[in-house]
Amino acid sequence: LDLPEGADPAFTFWFRPVGDFNFPNYLFLFLAAIGCPEVQVFSSIDGRPLVPYQAVVRRSQWLEVNSSFEAAWKVHKMAYRKLNSTKHAPTISEAKTPRFAEVPDSYLDNPPSVPLKSLITVHNTFIEVDDMDGAPAITRTKSC
Repeated sequence: LDLPEGADPAFTFWFRPVGDFNFPNYLFLFLAAIGCPEVQVFSSIDGRPLVPYQAVVRRSQWLEVNSSFEAAWKVHKMAYRKLNSTKHAPTISEAKTPRFAEVPDSYLDNPPSVPLKSLITVHNTFIEVDDMDGAPAITRTKSC
């Protein structure tokens, strides 16, 4: 593969995503592969999930890595076109408007929860109760 003039030789790789495509995961792995593992990539905004082909990155982090990303992405697109014998390659653009995944309202209002009982294991415990006048006597029983 002929690199563009001034391209960093460290960007001479290309990897094809496998399985169900999820852009936030792909972008995170791509950024880590080019030496930017500190960038946080999110798949939701304010608890609302985005469509699988959108991701969110903090603007401050994006501005720090944008030039490295652009250089690596240019090489990535060249490799894609060559390996797939095509004139077109995937593009990434900055979008101002998020597109949210369709989620049932009942999920947003009442997300699935885990019963508290399944999170607590009780072993060899006891309760101390002060004697109260007129209160029924409390006896110890063996319980699960």
